[in-house]
Amino acid sequence: MKLIRIYTLTATAGQDAALEAALGALKAIVTAIDGCEQFVVGREQKPAGLYTVLEFWTTVEAHRVSGSAIPKSAFGPVMGALAGPPTITDFLQKL
Repeated sequence: MKLIRIYTLTATAGQDAALEAALGALKAIVTAIDGCEQFVVGREQKPAGLYTVLEFWTTVEAHRVSGSAIPKSAFGPVMGALAGPPTITDFLQKL
């Protein structure tokens, strides 16, 4: 069954550009992993600094094993630009 993972991120004030650059670099890594169908980044119009990342995976298992393919150093720039930890929600695609 396909997995959709949704991250809600809040950038530290003044760190939008840094977060967007870090997410762009992370996207390049994640989309190269077998099983990743899409990695979409959206920014809310208001309030400033609120982002949503959607990852689409072929299966729950593909997502589970992807963690070992992502260098931990790829998360540092993302986490360094955040005001707090992200909210993560997983959905199983039904339709």
